Amino acid sequence: MGIDQAPTWRGDPDAAALLEQDLHAAARATESFGSMQMGPWSIHLHTSDAMFEKVTGAPPQRFASWVGATLHLRPIEKLKRRDLGTILRHELVHRRLLSLNLRPWEEECRSLYAEGHSRPPESWPTPPSKVIQDRLDLALCRGTTTSQAWAYAWLRAWIAGKPLPPGKLTRVPAHESWKPDR
Repeated sequence: MGIDQAPTWRGDPDAAALLEQDLHAAARATESFGSMQMGPWSIHLHTSDAMFEKVTGAPPQRFASWVGATLHLRPIEKLKRRDLGTILRHELVHRRLLSLNLRPWEEECRSLYAEGHSRPPESWPTPPSKVIQDRLDLALCRGTTTSQAWAYAWLRAWIAGKPLPPGKLTRVPAHESWKPDR
C-alpha cells in the first residue's frame, strides 16, 4: 500500500529532502489501518510558526494539521524537538480513514493508537456512552484548548483501558477559536 501517489511538497524548499524518508517509514508503519486516500495531496512544511498558525488556526501545542488535502507542518526546527515518526503516523492514519466516515472521536482514537502501534488492536474497548461521544466530537471539532486536552486525555485513557477522566466537560461553544487558557 504505502504511498501510491506522492505528495506535492510546499513551503520550505528542502521539505522533501528533510521529510521524505520519515514519511515513507510512517506510510509503511500504518498500512494496516487502511488504504491511502486516492487523489492529489500535499505537504506544506512551514518556515515560521506564525504562518502555520495563520493557515491552520491551530494552537501552539499542535505540530501538524490537515486543511483539505494539505498536511501542514510546523518548521523543521520545531519538528526536530518531537518524534517526527509519531506525528506522521498519526496524520497519515487520518488520511487513511477519510473514506470510512467515522465520528471524529473514533478517527482520533485510531490516529492516536497508530502513534505507537503498526496495526489496530484485535478489538477496541466498549464504546463510550452517546453523551460522552457527543462531548468528545464537539471538543475535538470546535473545542477550546482545555476541552481538547480533556478529549485527548479521555481517548488515551480509553485506548489504554485506564480509568477515564471525569466527564466534567458540560458545554462546548458552538464555535470558538483557540486561545490560551488563563
